[in-house]
Amino acid sequence: MKKSITYTVPGNPVGKSLMPVKRGHFAGIDNTKPTEAYMDSVAAFTQHIIGTDWTPLDCAVCVTLMAVFKRPQDLLKRSTRTGLLLHADERRMPYIAKPDCDNVSKAVLDALTRAGLWRDDSQVQREQIEKWYAAINEVPHLEITIEWEPVL
Repeated sequence: MKKSITYTVPGNPVGKSLMPVKRGHFAGIDNTKPTEAYMDSVAAFTQHIIGTDWTPLDCAVCVTLMAVFKRPQDLLKRSTRTGLLLHADERRMPYIAKPDCDNVSKAVLDALTRAGLWRDDSQVQREQIEKWYAAINEVPHLEITIEWEPVL
């Protein structure tokens, strides 16, 4: 029988920055402080949701992410004559700027691994991600849904 959890992490989503950094003779990955802080926040929120008695998943997992970003000021301008929005309506709008979907995914999956949700993010068999600008009066957040079928 399939199981799932769905929860919302408050805050503007952040993508994982992958910048090769030369350290001695080895190349490493340098994450920026905002990315690390966001990953820590997602991991802590996830740990709170799953609780202390959680056993890390050891099966294939399906992940759905909906990243809702803060709407920029230029999309909030209203007509002085009519009071209507000049550039769009009040609903969510597609987010077509950086960070890329794959970078948001990398940050979130690594944070979920950190939280102990599963053994490794290589267990993700299917993934879906959407990026949106927040609707008017909606706060930025990340919606996470994890589905799995326990191995008996």
